[in-house]
Amino acid sequence: MPAHRKSIEAHELSGAIAKNPKRFTQRKAEPRPASAIGPAPKHLNKEEKAVWKEIVDCAPAGSLGSSDRIILEVVCRLTQAFRSGTLSRASEVAQLMNGLGRLGLSPADRAKLNVEPDQSSKPAESDPYNFLN
Repeated sequence: MPAHRKSIEAHELSGAIAKNPKRFTQRKAEPRPASAIGPAPKHLNKEEKAVWKEIVDCAPAGSLGSSDRIILEVVCRLTQAFRSGTLSRASEVAQLMNGLGRLGLSPADRAKLNVEPDQSSKPAESDPYNFLN
């Protein structure tokens, strides 16, 4: 099965556009999200809204927009069902994993993004376990 086509935002975050800008000249007019992801929809239950907030907080900065709301809603419902134990079929778990990947929330998909680290959460210089200093 072929890979899903990445959005322009995903290519920008991964650095692919900066590396080879000519490759993306035909996609300059690709639509972009009009605004940020925003709050959870009112029709989600309390647990699903908590999952929405958790996912938005965990997602790489700038990776979710208003056009991602429906897929995020599906992922929230599947995640809540998974955590409550009502997600029982392998196909449902596969849908959840697929949705998480499309939102850039799996390790492999997150590794494809090139996002500037948050300076406020930078570890202390004297941290002996920080091998990146």
